[in-house]
Amino acid sequence: MLFRTFITQIPHSIGRKVQATARTATAVRMLANTSGMSHAKCRSEFYARTNNTVRRFPVPLGKVNWEVPYPEYKPTHYTSEHVLKSPPWADKEDLASAGYNWNDMDNGVNRRSYLGQYKLDDEGHPLNPIGRTGVQGRGCLGRWGPNHAADPIVTKWKRDSQGHQVLGPDDLPILQCVLILRGDCNEWALPGGMVDPGENVSKTLQREFLEEAMDSCSEEEISKIKHFFESEGAEIYKGYVDDPRNTDNSWMETYAMNFHDHDGSVFEKIQLQFGDDAVGVKWKDLTKDLKLYASHSEFIDILLDLHINSKYL
Repeated sequence: MLFRTFITQIPHSIGRKVQATARTATAVRMLANTSGMSHAKCRSEFYARTNNTVRRFPVPLGKVNWEVPYPEYKPTHYTSEHVLKSPPWADKEDLASAGYNWNDMDNGVNRRSYLGQYKLDDEGHPLNPIGRTGVQGRGCLGRWGPNHAADPIVTKWKRDSQGHQVLGPDDLPILQCVLILRGDCNEWALPGGMVDPGENVSKTLQREFLEEAMDSCSEEEISKIKHFFESEGAEIYKGYVDDPRNTDNSWMETYAMNFHDHDGSVFEKIQLQFGDDAVGVKWKDLTKDLKLYASHSEFIDILLDLHINSKYL
């Protein structure tokens, strides 16, 4: 399970927006009481993007929680050379001279966590609120503490050449979603990216979709998509992400929002085109067993529950 908060505001298929519920659920569970799926990819044997050269210190599920003693724990220290060069999107390595404002807004940088207040270690480094990962430092993430992203989930019902909904083997309509193929790991994922300092998350959602899934589109198409993003939308998830780039001191959090083309009219004549760091893009039929990057599969599970189980037709 994900550490998450998700709400729904569902637009009806004939165009009416229906407020399904202001807050469907809030689930914040201690990892020791879960299956560990919310903190598994960031405990894999090797750290991401290192060609299997940076090995994580082993962290059994029962030793993830910081409150559980683990005297043998000696995490590998790793911060990529690129991050250490202090590009504009990255923090300083020396925290003593940085004076960052933890758990708050800091000169446009959001250092707050969706999970609430996070702790600092004895040297002043933020501690991953879920627990140990086997790596300390920032890895290839720019920020100490939470690194905020936004994931637009664009969906439509699968239709035949006559415009009729296509039903699956279970006689339910088939939900489709725009997915991109990530160039860094060759995994299918939701389009999305980092929230820039001072940027409203709603703008990040729109910007990332246009950059990664609609490269080289016309001005008319851009205008149509911007209007679509401004007039539709249902918050699906905000919280911690089980990302292979997470470390003990830096981690990914995201805000995922669903934009549903209820009658297929928005994307009927628009051709998807991958761009930015994506190397592929397509409409994909969604199923519960779909394997995607990081925690994206769990976002899809939430989405299917909303659209299918709630009879959002």
